[in-house]
Amino acid sequence: MNKFESFQKIAQIENRGPLVSVIIPTFNVEQQVTETLKSVMKAKQFFHNNGVYLECVVIDGNSSDNTRRIIEYFAGLNVVDKFISEPDNGIYDALNKGLKISNGEYVLVLGAGDVLITEKIELILRNLIEYKPDILYGNQVMVKRKRGRLIVKRLFISGKFLKARLKFGWHPPHGSTFIKKTWLNEIQGFDTTYKIASDIKVLWLVFQLAENVIYVNEFLTVFSLGGTSNKNIMHILKANLECYKIAREVSISPPWLAVFGKMLWKLWLSLKTKFIFKKFKVEELLRDLY
Repeated sequence: MNKFESFQKIAQIENRGPLVSVIIPTFNVEQQVTETLKSVMKAKQFFHNNGVYLECVVIDGNSSDNTRRIIEYFAGLNVVDKFISEPDNGIYDALNKGLKISNGEYVLVLGAGDVLITEKIELILRNLIEYKPDILYGNQVMVKRKRGRLIVKRLFISGKFLKARLKFGWHPPHGSTFIKKTWLNEIQGFDTTYKIASDIKVLWLVFQLAENVIYVNEFLTVFSLGGTSNKNIMHILKANLECYKIAREVSISPPWLAVFGKMLWKLWLSLKTKFIFKKFKVEELLRDLY
C-alpha cells in the first residue's frame, strides 16, 4: 500500500471537486507570473498523482504587456483552469471574482512572483486530507530581487496560533494560508473599501471564527516583496492606517495596539532573520526552487 492510498480513497469519496483553489490576481506582471505558474504546475501534478484535484484560477486586470499571453500558454498546458481578463477595481475586486468562480474546498491566494515550495506540497496535502482544518497555515520566505540575485529580507515564522495574539496584530502570511472557502463566503470575501490591507481583515476575521486550525512549522511559500502594501513609505503608512480601521471594525481592542504590535513583530522578524538564516538552510531551499 503506498502512503497516499488512503488519501486517494478519502479524496474520491468525499472530495469529488477540487481540494484547493489557488487564486492569482495579475496586472502587467510578465516578469513575475511565469515562476508562480511553474510552481503551481508542480503542485498540481503532485496532487493529481495522488488522486486529488488542485484548481488554478487567474484573474487579470486587462494587462497591456505579455501577462495574458503567458497565462494563456499555461492554460494550454492545463495548469490554469479558469482565466478572466477584464478591467477591475483593484486586487481585492479581482480576488472576489476569483472566489465566485472557484470550486475548491480550500483557497490559497498567491501573488505574481510568489512560489510554492515543491518539497512541502506533500505535507500540505497530508494535513488537509487527514485533519480537515478550517485553516492551515505555515511560514514564508520573503525575498527581494536585486541585480538578478535573490536576497532574503525576512523569514516569516508565523508561530502557533492563539486567539489572544490577534490583539497584538498577529497574522500569518496570506500566501502560506489555506482557508476553507465556506469561511471566506461567511465573511463575504474581501472588503473592497480597503485598497491595501483587506487581506489582513480577512485573516483577522477568519482566525476569530475558526475552531480547527493547523500550524505547519515549515516554509510553504516564497513571497516576492514589492506588493501593494510594501511599495514605499507612503504605502506603508496608508497600510497601517487601514489596519487601524480594520482592527476597530473587527473588534480588536485597542486598535492602536494591533497596529503597533504588528509593526514591532515585523521588525523583530527582520532582525531575527539574520541570526536564524543559516539554521533553516534557506539558501539551499531557494537554490532548489530557482
